[in-house]
Amino acid sequence: MLTAFVGTNSLRGSQGIYTLAIDEHTADMKIVRTIPAENSSYLCIDKDEKHLYATIESNSFHGIDGGGVSAYQIDEDGNLTFINEQPTYGKLPCYVDVESDYLYVSNYGEGTLVCYPLEQDGSIGGCERKISHLPSAQKVPHVHCSEITPDGEYICVLDCGIDAVAFYNAKGEHRYDLEYAFGTKDGSGPRHVCFSDDGNLAYIICETNSDINVYKYKKTAPGKMILIQQINTLPDDYLGWSVTSALRYSRDRSMMFASNRGDNSITCFRVDPQTGMLIKTSVVKMPGSFPRDFNLTPDGRFLIVGIQHDDKILAYEIDYQNGTLHYTGKQCDVPSPCCIIFHNDYQRK
Repeated sequence: MLTAFVGTNSLRGSQGIYTLAIDEHTADMKIVRTIPAENSSYLCIDKDEKHLYATIESNSFHGIDGGGVSAYQIDEDGNLTFINEQPTYGKLPCYVDVESDYLYVSNYGEGTLVCYPLEQDGSIGGCERKISHLPSAQKVPHVHCSEITPDGEYICVLDCGIDAVAFYNAKGEHRYDLEYAFGTKDGSGPRHVCFSDDGNLAYIICETNSDINVYKYKKTAPGKMILIQQINTLPDDYLGWSVTSALRYSRDRSMMFASNRGDNSITCFRVDPQTGMLIKTSVVKMPGSFPRDFNLTPDGRFLIVGIQHDDKILAYEIDYQNGTLHYTGKQCDVPSPCCIIFHNDYQRK
């Protein structure tokens, strides 16, 4: 059985972070335990699979303005034990990323990235640096994501409020110094980024205009990104309101998937093995509203998606030959699912 953790918003009776057991052969799912947590809207696990970190997406944390972030120990059976928590000094933290001995939290409400050292026991140390993005006359910053570049040199930070992507040094005496920044299309709202394994390509999904931007990432010019493709995630004839959410590779890197809230679908793309550019193969409608997040089982067979407004987790089998998804009929009831992550995921980034 596979173990998956599901982060939720504190809505409609949610109890916090849910642990699911998922059969890797049939995709049958069941809740095996929960742990109390407030608005645990995004989760990440360290490379040793021993610690889980969760955002506390709120406007106030123990009397301090802003939200928080919490740390948990994971035992061999997938049980979570609370370690500690820290304030994020910014409202509505929506993303958390762990890399080596550091933790990075994106504060959506205040346009800041907060950086913490991690202790040997997995606990979160005190805030080491708070990076703030400045508003313009027309735009308010909303930091939505941070990822370490594959070479480990930079923290790539996406701000969907000011339509900007910034690279900060991740090492040495110039850690946290801004190295390079560029803008995306006005009003596009860059939300999440995936890098290719070799670090030569970056895929940025834009929330507001539902585009995926594909860039060449030049290591010889630090942080330099060259746009080579823009492709939309929505059906060609779709005219309604929709915003994107999650973006993930298939395990073998032959496909990429994106979720659409409004159109309520997951779009499947084939990745050209020579150029890395995307070819849209299908747009699969979901039986519910707001597919907020999804993830793939470690063997790459199933895609597990959380339908946020319908309080459901659904399982789809991936059809690699035809570039689409097939609903298995397997589901599990979880209130307001926001993030899905697998434990003992041998192909974690």
